[in-house]
Amino acid sequence: MSTLKADTIQNTSGGAATLTKQSAAKMWSDFDGNTSNTVMGSFNLSSVDDLATGTFRHNLTNSMSDAHYSAQHTATDDAATGTSTAAVWNKLSGSFKGECRNVAGTLKDRDSCLTVAHGDLA
Repeated sequence: MSTLKADTIQNTSGGAATLTKQSAAKMWSDFDGNTSNTVMGSFNLSSVDDLATGTFRHNLTNSMSDAHYSAQHTATDDAATGTSTAAVWNKLSGSFKGECRNVAGTLKDRDSCLTVAHGDLA
């Protein structure tokens, strides 16, 4: 059996190697949407805009090829004060909006807002 070891694999032009027939997340984030609006971790996210109570815009570092991609947004409250519902809307190639609501349907900021997007990058 042979072993292949490498620190970096590049394409012939020196850029990142292209993975074929695979669909990894093209963007993900974990941010505090309640107290600090701090991004705790992310990939391909340039910023999060706090638009209003329970409403955020996720701005991508590298845009998707078009607005026909799958994006999900979910949220939890660290204080466990109730159930959240979350939705994604207004998808553009470079951004999308997400919102969080409590069990009564009222927009509410949440401690842990999690997003992910799948699709093709531009």
